[in-house]
Amino acid sequence: MLDDNVQPIPVADVDYKNLKVQPTPEDYFLLSRVNGKVTIAEICQISGQPRDTTHASLKRLVEAGLIRMPSPEPVAASAPNFGAEAVGGEAAPESVAAPVAPAAPVVADTRWDGWPGEPETHSMEPGLLAQGVDLDDAFKTEVSFMAAHLSSVSFYELLGVARDAGRKDIKGAYFKTSKRFHPDRFYGKDLGDIQPLVESVFHAVNKAYQTLSHKGKREEYDGTLSTTSSSPSSETNSAQPSSSSQAAPRPAPTDRKREMAFGVLLRQGEKHEEAREFAEAAASYKKAFGIKHDAAVAMRGANLLRRLDGEDFVSEAVLMAKAAAQQHPADIKPLVLIGDIYEENEDYADSLRYYEKAQELEPDNQSVRKRIEFLKKLI
Repeated sequence: MLDDNVQPIPVADVDYKNLKVQPTPEDYFLLSRVNGKVTIAEICQISGQPRDTTHASLKRLVEAGLIRMPSPEPVAASAPNFGAEAVGGEAAPESVAAPVAPAAPVVADTRWDGWPGEPETHSMEPGLLAQGVDLDDAFKTEVSFMAAHLSSVSFYELLGVARDAGRKDIKGAYFKTSKRFHPDRFYGKDLGDIQPLVESVFHAVNKAYQTLSHKGKREEYDGTLSTTSSSPSSETNSAQPSSSSQAAPRPAPTDRKREMAFGVLLRQGEKHEEAREFAEAAASYKKAFGIKHDAAVAMRGANLLRRLDGEDFVSEAVLMAKAAAQQHPADIKPLVLIGDIYEENEDYADSLRYYEKAQELEPDNQSVRKRIEFLKKLI
């Protein structure tokens, strides 16, 4: 049994191609939490798995040569006085300090070098923290922190490697990081609104590896970094920009995160739509609209929902079309769509009402005029 007070230390410069033992994805998850500061007891809490399973994973990581277990540091204590008989008939001192073993060297956690802070200092949106019932808070905070700063760190910083890292180091860093955010690891789990953030980080990690592992792409990418280098000299120059060339303000981290999550949800919806999974596609579009009030996205979701049978789907379709109408009050398309939905469900009075609203905006629209004339004959 491992000592709960020990703080495992990651081993640097590991040859991932020749590991003595092949760790599992769960093992790599634990490896990502090892930084020389977290105790085994804390890792057991983070893992979300049985204690014995977590200990087995840590032992595999030790056997693989990825971490080491330093001896726990003894705590100085007073030895009890056992009396004269204890030591050759002479009274022992009232208190004897136990020898203290030298502390194991602490390896600095360089994983977040170049990032604007660390996950522990990241202020996560309260709503997001409540999402992802199958995730621990530490992981939620980490992925939220990474997603918020993807556009402000380099590919090297994203993978946690130096600028002069070799292909072997880059591959090893990619393997470890991508395993942590791979969709397969979360199969069947409820991630809530954390899911698009996880996917955005995973795609960014893949792009970083594809770029840095290809000589030509890496050289081209390094060239772009050299023009935006944050060296002390360039920081000094950029701190006092000339009045003729002011840099455009970068979007706030929250705005970047929202744009990123919006894009991920949009792509999810498109994939579901291609697979004719209309309910799932509409759900993704609805979430995307909640992040960014894009009328076209709301219309897309409403048009999908109207194809499905069921009163709930009809109500959702109308609500999404109304949301689009609120975003573009001068556009008749959402109003016509609402009229169509009501008409298809034989709610002719409401259908007529929305067609008439559309006619107020475009009195010469012949299609709307014909629908109104037809419905007035039915009512």
